[in-house]
Amino acid sequence: MKLRKLSLMLLPLFLCGCSGTQLLSRPAPDFDRTYEVAAEIDYGNYSAAADITRNGKGEWQFCFSEPSYLMGVQMSLSDGTLTASLGELSVTAESNGAYALIPDVISAALDKLPDVPSENISENEGVLTITTDVLGEKAVVTADSSGSLLSLKCPAQQLTVKFSAQQEIDVTQTAETYEFISEENNAAVVSTMAALLFIKQTTRELSRVILWMPFL
Repeated sequence: MKLRKLSLMLLPLFLCGCSGTQLLSRPAPDFDRTYEVAAEIDYGNYSAAADITRNGKGEWQFCFSEPSYLMGVQMSLSDGTLTASLGELSVTAESNGAYALIPDVISAALDKLPDVPSENISENEGVLTITTDVLGEKAVVTADSSGSLLSLKCPAQQLTVKFSAQQEIDVTQTAETYEFISEENNAAVVSTMAALLFIKQTTRELSRVILWMPFL
């Protein structure tokens, strides 16, 4: 009897503690937008910073500013094809390399947001928590009440991203263009890119680039 009374006394405290997080009772923000957003990325033992642009579903650009040996490298996803560019040089990259995981996972998680059912969206003090999946594994996205991104966590991929300064963009504006190199010239392009990176960085840094970019 005493145990039952104690349980009844603790029940209001338990309910108060959980009352802050509730399922979203209003329409979810529009996540199917075109935007630019800054990202701080932790992937396993690696850290990076990039400006990410969403030009539409399946259309993404990742412009890296950190670490220093990735500065100026742009990775683009379009209809499942990943390309890596440095200045006017560009090569098509295979999707099975470790370097491809970052844009693949981030874009896949964020592209799913418009279709997440309402029962997978909760709200607490103006912060939305959206649960979805990427590559068959759980992914959690947080956003503010307007839908601006705050974070992404993919535990199975050891990937954590912090977002900031999101701004909507007009995709009808003229986009910056890059020269794409045919497959038969890939070897020359790759050598040039490697040489440029070597000049900018130490041998140790270059070896780490190779880990990120197996095509070097």
